[in-house]
Amino acid sequence: YVVLGFHLALKRKLSFSCYILTLPAVFLSFLTLVVFALPSEHVEKSQLGLAIFGSLLLLLLIIVEAAPPTAYAVPLLGKHAICARL
Repeated sequence: YVVLGFHLALKRKLSFSCYILTLPAVFLSFLTLVVFALPSEHVEKSQLGLAIFGSLLLLLLIIVEAAPPTAYAVPLLGKHAICARL
C-alpha cells in the first residue's frame, strides 16, 4: 500500500480578535457597570447608557461585517465524504 501523508500548519492572527472584538467588548462591559454605579439623579446616567448602547450596536455591526458568510449548501467534498462513510 502507498501511504501519503500531509502536514499542514496554520497560524491564526490574534490581532483582529484581540483589538477589534475583545478589548472593545471588555471596555463597554466596564462602562455598563459604571452606569449602574451612578446615582439615579444624574442626567449623565441616561446619556452614558445610550452612548454605550450605540457603541455596542456599532460593535455588533462590525462583527457581522467581518464574519465570513455562511454557506447554504453542503460542499461537494462534504457530500462525498458523508456518502463514503455510509
